[in-house]
Amino acid sequence: MNFKYMSTFLLCSGTFLLSAQEYSFEKEIHRLKSPKVQLDHTVKLSSTPSVRISDGQGVSKRVSLEPGSRYRLTFYVKGKNVSSGRDERNRRCGGRFYVNNGKKWLCFTSRADNAAETGTFDWRKGEGIIDTNVLGEKINLNLSIFGKGTVYFDKIRLKKLSSE
Repeated sequence: MNFKYMSTFLLCSGTFLLSAQEYSFEKEIHRLKSPKVQLDHTVKLSSTPSVRISDGQGVSKRVSLEPGSRYRLTFYVKGKNVSSGRDERNRRCGGRFYVNNGKKWLCFTSRADNAAETGTFDWRKGEGIIDTNVLGEKINLNLSIFGKGTVYFDKIRLKKLSSE
């Protein structure tokens, strides 16, 4: 076994595991000081708290990736009474995981067509591919909900894909 590439370090409450990094939004949530964006220690899948977002709110985290690389984003999402239709600003309601570089935006959900997460549902896995040749190496991870209801996000991970 080659231990040269095995390392562990702490990033908030996330860990780095053989080129897969789990992200915590703890610092960003504490900075927001919003009762609608919180860490949830009871509704979660992992040993760390999930991110609970309700009623038209969101939280963003800036991350740096390796240039010329592709990453698989995986996350889990759970919803409670998430509205569908359009909100008061005419945006499509629902929970979403956005990735952006300030100009280009990608949307990821657990649904095959990347439609917004709506209704009440148990934990579902969402995933997508991020290409730094398209988005650049400095991106924002955005967890959000438009409209009413509550979404929970947990086990947010980026894993670098091999360059084969």
